[in-house]
Amino acid sequence: MSSLPDKAAVVKVALSAGTIADGRPRDGIGVYTAALAHSLPGLGLRVLPFELGRQPDWASRNGYGGYVLKDVLGLPGTLHTLADVVHFTDHRIVQTAQPSVATLHDAVPLKYPEWVSPRLRSVKNHVMKRMARHADIVVAVSQFAVTEVVEYFGVSASRIRVVHGGIGEQWLSPLPSESPPVSEVGIPLTDYFLAIGTFQPRKNLDRMLDAYLALPTNVRKSHPFVVVGKPGWRCEHTVARLQTLQADASSNVHWLRDIGSEAALRNVYRWALALSFVSIYEGFGIPVLEGFASGVPVITGRVSSLPEVAGQAAVLIDPLDTSAIARAMADVAHDPGLRAHLIQAGRERVLQFSWERAARALAGIYAELT
Repeated sequence: MSSLPDKAAVVKVALSAGTIADGRPRDGIGVYTAALAHSLPGLGLRVLPFELGRQPDWASRNGYGGYVLKDVLGLPGTLHTLADVVHFTDHRIVQTAQPSVATLHDAVPLKYPEWVSPRLRSVKNHVMKRMARHADIVVAVSQFAVTEVVEYFGVSASRIRVVHGGIGEQWLSPLPSESPPVSEVGIPLTDYFLAIGTFQPRKNLDRMLDAYLALPTNVRKSHPFVVVGKPGWRCEHTVARLQTLQADASSNVHWLRDIGSEAALRNVYRWALALSFVSIYEGFGIPVLEGFASGVPVITGRVSSLPEVAGQAAVLIDPLDTSAIARAMADVAHDPGLRAHLIQAGRERVLQFSWERAARALAGIYAELT
């Protein structure tokens, strides 16, 4: 079969779109889903967005819980759509009448249940593993994630295809001249260490704060620490700490809670000295690419998928070593040559990732099933 759909017979893809519904906070899965919704039509595919329990007229209207209950009880419970293939972009996978693809971004809830919401966690994990078996093909977003999916979801490696995430073309175009972001008290922020992501244990924000606060006073005075993100699960201590640090002007730590738009986010990257994305675990790590595309040196962890994404274009360190994080920050702050090298390497590296490339790979997978 051709790797792309025949233009004479447009392939219809039902795409789960609950993560990009109006009013939903846009997390990494939301970015992924929105990118596919935008990129797949450019390849001649017709995208039919749906949300379990709130589908349009062409799809069954059962909610996810209803499908799961019927599956457990052995009752008929199949999602019927007008599409040729169904693509689930999050963990909410159900049995379908048409062939299906499911993207499993990581195994965090199964591998590290202590990092996520404790509410009914063991039940949710059992359900995720059970329902994943319904997908005809599972997409992993990195080679690292393949091993995780096999081990924790029990999916055969023969059913897994690797399709890396990407970055939108707009990130590669120059930004118009914009003023720097401002702090909570209206002070312009420039040349800062930037930490970005929903607050949760795997994002490692507390160790990054420890590392920053260990830097010499003159470094912190010249280079603020700017945090962009919203509270997630199990982050009460981190939120309280950020609030305390923000109230202490001498800390030079600032929390930008709501950026509001992609253009504003790009502007936040633009004025950064470096991106500190030293996660303990990532299925992929889109902010690494955002930093590269923005011409910002990147400091990241040498664990999980991050070396696969960053290659040799970032400073790779042990995310559990606070001293190593502090040294990396100091090196980037003090060494213009290192910054220039990382910026150029990042700009070259990011060209290897695009949502168009991801969409083409997915089109080939759909063709396997239709």
